[in-house]
Amino acid sequence: MIPTIRIVLVIIGVVTMYRCDPADPLRCGGSCLPTSQWVAADIDALPYWECGDEVVIWSNGTMRTFQIQDSGPLSLYYVDWPGAGLLPIALDIPSHTSWFPGLSTRAQVANASLARRILSAEQ
Repeated sequence: MIPTIRIVLVIIGVVTMYRCDPADPLRCGGSCLPTSQWVAADIDALPYWECGDEVVIWSNGTMRTFQIQDSGPLSLYYVDWPGAGLLPIALDIPSHTSWFPGLSTRAQVANASLARRILSAEQ
C-alpha cells in the first residue's frame, strides 16, 4: 500500500473566540497583546501549517487575513451548529480581534502561505 500525504488547504467549519491575558505567551513567539491581531490554528494536527502562515477567513460575507501566531488542540473539538450538525473548529481568534457576536461564527479558512509553498514546489 502506498502511503498518502494529506494536505489540508481549506477548512469549512467555525471560528471560535478565545480570551487570553497579555502575559500569556503565544506558541509562535510574543505574547497576547491586544495591540496586534493573529489567529490560533492546530498546527500539530494540520501537516504543513506553520507559525507565521497567512490564513484567509471568509465569514459573514467578508474576507479577512491574519497570521498564525498561536496554536491549540482545536482538531479535538467541534461546534454543534443548528441545521448543520457538528462542524470542526478551524481557527481560534483572540477576543480583541473578534468581529462576531458570541463565541463562534461559521467560516471557510484557507491557508494562503501553504498554497504558495505548494505552487512554488510545482514550478
